Amino acid sequence: MRDPQAAAAPMDANVPLAAAAPRRTSEVLSALAATHAGERISVGDIVRGLGDRAFGMLLFAFAAPNLPPLGIPGLSSVCAVPLLILALQLMAGRAEPALPGWVTARSMPTAAFRRLMAYVVPWLAGAERLVRPRAAIAVSGAGERAAGGAVAVLAFVLVLPIPFGNLLPAIAIALFALAIVERDGLAALAGHGVAVVSLAVVAGVVVGSAEIAVAAWRYLFGA
Repeated sequence: MRDPQAAAAPMDANVPLAAAAPRRTSEVLSALAATHAGERISVGDIVRGLGDRAFGMLLFAFAAPNLPPLGIPGLSSVCAVPLLILALQLMAGRAEPALPGWVTARSMPTAAFRRLMAYVVPWLAGAERLVRPRAAIAVSGAGERAAGGAVAVLAFVLVLPIPFGNLLPAIAIALFALAIVERDGLAALAGHGVAVVSLAVVAGVVVGSAEIAVAAWRYLFGA
């Protein structure tokens, strides 16, 4: 994958946004929200705006609706599809993401995207102060593929109808996203830790629900 830390090109009217954007992820997202002129912004618009940073930043963008203080109902299953596609491409070692047309055509009102970024950017800017390039082995080669595998599993968890069950998977995906963008191996390891905890919580909820269902069946039908 190309190094997202490369120096940005000088600002020029003929240079695409991704090439001229500031280095920090939060600044790129803020600029994308501020400069998009259409009434709606599509996934394709976001991909083109993000450029080299697309893998990590798209992971973060699709995890964001499940992060506090947003937690937007109904978006987890929508976000899970592109998250799974991105995760599989990371596992395959692709240098840049490639989304099918029916995904890139999905859109939302630009005004709603700006409101979303108004919540996401300050949170992301705070997180960026904690990450930096280190422990590169955890986000290079096999490490990056392992992160993709974890995100693929978490994408499936996001669609499960578990109350507050989206929070921990979204946090784990956000950590993986920051790790990839900033080349921070410790953030990737933290993502794996949160992923394990989230899977344990989900397993506990599923097993507990099954036991309650069996007990209710036996109580009602004497089986």
